[in-house]
Amino acid sequence: GNLFSVIVSDISMPGEMNGIELAKALRRIRPDLQIVLMTGYSEYLEEAKREFAVLQKPFDVAALKAQVQGFAGGAM
Repeated sequence: GNLFSVIVSDISMPGEMNGIELAKALRRIRPDLQIVLMTGYSEYLEEAKREFAVLQKPFDVAALKAQVQGFAGGAM
């Protein structure tokens, strides 16, 4: 079975791949995977929002919990 059903990643990451590219690669492998991206940089917001759930920093734990519960239909 699958070890996880939700990925939470920052958009800005060290290295060659950013969080949007990571999310797209993961979706190719697991189309059912729920993905939440987070960023403090407004230039990435619109691109990320076209395909993924996005939390804009700063956010609190309640916002993250609500987003993940939304994927699970409220069960958590």
